[in-house]
Amino acid sequence: MSGPPAHCKPPGCPHRHPVGQEMRARTSCWRGKAIHPVVVLRRSPRGRVKPLLSGQDQVMVRQFGEQDRACWRQREVIMFGEGGWFSGEQLVLLGAVVQTMAMLSRHQITLRVTFITGSAIYIAFYLLVLPTPLWEAAFASLAMATATFYGLVVLLVSRSKLFIPGSLMDLYHTMGGMEPGEFRSLMRSSTRRVVETTETLTQEGEVPDRLYFIESGSMWAEKNSQEFTLPPEVFIGEVAFLTGKPASATVRVAPGARLVEWDAATLKRRVQRNSRVRLALEARIAEDLAGKVTRAVNSET
Repeated sequence: MSGPPAHCKPPGCPHRHPVGQEMRARTSCWRGKAIHPVVVLRRSPRGRVKPLLSGQDQVMVRQFGEQDRACWRQREVIMFGEGGWFSGEQLVLLGAVVQTMAMLSRHQITLRVTFITGSAIYIAFYLLVLPTPLWEAAFASLAMATATFYGLVVLLVSRSKLFIPGSLMDLYHTMGGMEPGEFRSLMRSSTRRVVETTETLTQEGEVPDRLYFIESGSMWAEKNSQEFTLPPEVFIGEVAFLTGKPASATVRVAPGARLVEWDAATLKRRVQRNSRVRLALEARIAEDLAGKVTRAVNSET
């Protein structure tokens, strides 16, 4: 079809459709409500005019018009198919390559962004290229992309310091060794306070029911009738928290010390539900224990 039917074309229409190297034969204006497909023409090497598009299943033609008083204007946008931006085969191949790259990536953010891009390409193929849109396949790809996007948002939030309250920012830098999301989860079940009188945190031979992190202040320990001081920025009661065994020393803090404390049972339940927080806390405690061993060895030598 090289233009609208005769019943839609106004008599004596002055428009001409010259044939060039690549051109469109279209009806730019006629009266009536019918809008008809456009035929894209090309000139062959021998000078004959041939259709550029060989089949309806290889091209998507979007037709839309806008009414200007009594005149309808038709415009078409050819996106896919022979002579378009992509062929259907190229689009499927591109989506497969992008999602394969996503699966090969070890960086979580790159993996998720690339996978979402591949899903968008597949959705475009399902809805825009095929003669009949595959809604089920498009919705399935959209569901996977949505789940991946949700995971991406959670990942970005967990790595962002913007969501750490300003009052806890100094403690976050003091503790270190954790991502912002893990730190926020850990602090939800904590109590941060200043010691007003001398307090005994752990008793030698007894299992403490709390875990402490000393931010600042003076403290000392008694073990086998020997007394020695401890530096701040360390955990107290961490061995009992990890193993359930009694404390190996009695630890006391002086007035004015700042500390963070957790109920051991509540904290254990929380970290059991969140493996990332558990691993981060165990790694931080292991670092703390290594520092204590190093200081003990240096003091003996």
